[in-house]
Amino acid sequence: MRNLFIHFLIIIISLFAWIIIIEFVANYGIKKWGDPLDKSKQVLMADQMIGWRQKTNFNGKFLNIPLKTNELGLRNNSLSDIKKTSKILSF
Repeated sequence: MRNLFIHFLIIIISLFAWIIIIEFVANYGIKKWGDPLDKSKQVLMADQMIGWRQKTNFNGKFLNIPLKTNELGLRNNSLSDIKKTSKILSF
């Protein structure tokens, strides 16, 4: 009975040690390569209707790719640049 308790205690301690090691490795990875959610916060903002949307009038880089948004948060030219006679085709 005492042997079983010692084996059980060794298993619990080694499991706890592995969890601590994995936690330290994960924290190191997040600090070195960044958290994907924090990176996406650079270009996203909260929206009551759809949850998240791109920031308006953003001009910068996201994941080393140039990104520019208009006043609606779309990756398109400004709406004032579109001619009034332009036709919009939707599917």
